[in-house]
Amino acid sequence: MRLGCDRPIFCRIPLLSRTEWFSRTHRPAKIVDFTATYGTNVMTCVFFDFIIPTLVMIFLAGFCHLIRQANEQHEWLGTLVFGVGLVYVTLTFIADSMQAATVVDARTMLAIHT
Repeated sequence: MRLGCDRPIFCRIPLLSRTEWFSRTHRPAKIVDFTATYGTNVMTCVFFDFIIPTLVMIFLAGFCHLIRQANEQHEWLGTLVFGVGLVYVTLTFIADSMQAATVVDARTMLAIHT
């Protein structure tokens, strides 16, 4: 039951309340039709998904600095948290890029076939 975003507060509720769910489309033709129809919603969620991990990285950088300032012996903990956050943000960016590419590809395929 998800379409374009992992964060329900920012974009799932206002944008996707009247749409079909992306996970129910199993055939490639249905995915093309779905993403061509609801591409604006998907791209809006991808846009918000690019902003949110950026804010997470800013928070994690500050948190790492705070731990380092509090106790030099616990610097490894701050570095570990920052590294895990960096991996999460990287995977989120990759997933969002693939989802945006699906929308662009679906609109390109529809333009070629019409």
